[in-house]
Amino acid sequence: MSKNKCSVILLTGRTGVGKSTLLDRFVKKHKGSVQLFRPVNLSGDVFDLSAVDWANHAAVVVDEVGNWDRASICSAIQALEAESFTNGKKLVLVSMFPADMDHYGIGLARKHLVSELGKPNNVSSLPFSFDGTHVQFKDDACTEQFSTGIAAKVAS
Repeated sequence: MSKNKCSVILLTGRTGVGKSTLLDRFVKKHKGSVQLFRPVNLSGDVFDLSAVDWANHAAVVVDEVGNWDRASICSAIQALEAESFTNGKKLVLVSMFPADMDHYGIGLARKHLVSELGKPNNVSSLPFSFDGTHVQFKDDACTEQFSTGIAAKVAS
């Protein structure tokens, strides 16, 4: 892995490819080590940042990024990205297309990994793995895509 490791991955793929199903399986397989957030309603749920428990989880997964209340998810992702970078944890964001992040006004302040799922797969096809303590991304080819920091500041 390179010196500039990614702390954020954006998992993308069209509707029905199995993004959420794969994540459900991953979280179930690593019960208690990965915290999953998914909106209950089709849109507009407020993301409760106080519910995130970095101390007891190796990774936080935010499913259906575009279905959360826009203001709450934008500020939450800024805080989650900074926290994941600072503490060496991983943040997994799920959306249909990478361009959705710009559409939702969500900017990432640092380089990150974008991985697109093309067809339904099993948990081992996810672009990250878990060793019992740490979530590791399988590829460290971080991209500059939408990491211009729209409304995001790099923490010092």
